[in-house]
Amino acid sequence: MKKRRLSPDKLILSGKIRELDSLHKFVHKFGVKNTLDSKTLFDIELAADEAVTNIIRHGLKGKKGRITIEIAKNPGKYTVKVTDNAPHFDQSIPTHPNLSSDITERAVGGLGIYLIHQVMDSVSYSRSGDKNILVFEKKLK
Repeated sequence: MKKRRLSPDKLILSGKIRELDSLHKFVHKFGVKNTLDSKTLFDIELAADEAVTNIIRHGLKGKKGRITIEIAKNPGKYTVKVTDNAPHFDQSIPTHPNLSSDITERAVGGLGIYLIHQVMDSVSYSRSGDKNILVFEKKLK
């Protein structure tokens, strides 16, 4: 039997930090529409915020771009897909930074990725043509 995928809710941003408010409203509206519990909604919003902030600050670096966020309720899970046209994302950044070292001695970067991995049940990244594609999922409770 083929799994049924519902059509996603979609938001398109141009890559400006001020658009994070629109992202938060978009995720919140999805949460209300799908009666997400507060923890699941918080986790999805945190992961989406971290992903989009990283794209704006480290990928687009202040230049105009295109970031598409799709959220869908699928059988047994919520799926978030973030697509952008920033340069290729460096996958060598560790997803488990050393949090026990002194903060002044830590390498810059990687905490946002770490947070996404901590609050979501699965995270994957791919590159297709000139697009970065980040997909993360949260199981239904």
